[in-house]
Amino acid sequence: MLSNLPGIPSENAVLKKPVFFGAALRDYVALAATFIAATLQNSNDTLTIHQYDSGHWVMLELKDKVNSDLLQWIEGLELDV
Repeated sequence: MLSNLPGIPSENAVLKKPVFFGAALRDYVALAATFIAATLQNSNDTLTIHQYDSGHWVMLELKDKVNSDLLQWIEGLELDV
């Protein structure tokens, strides 16, 4: 957990901004389960996780699905622009 690392104040160890995390389930280097667990530990209710049946380059392998999910996520954010 980030709050256990020296030099990182505990108030900075939690993601406070909206985060879209696209996990590639067939990525055998950046293992989805590990990254999902770590991200969940360091976030509050601003995290959105989508899981994709792809290798590491999910945005290339499933570009239409990722773009659609990202657009839907962005449009759902309540942003003060």
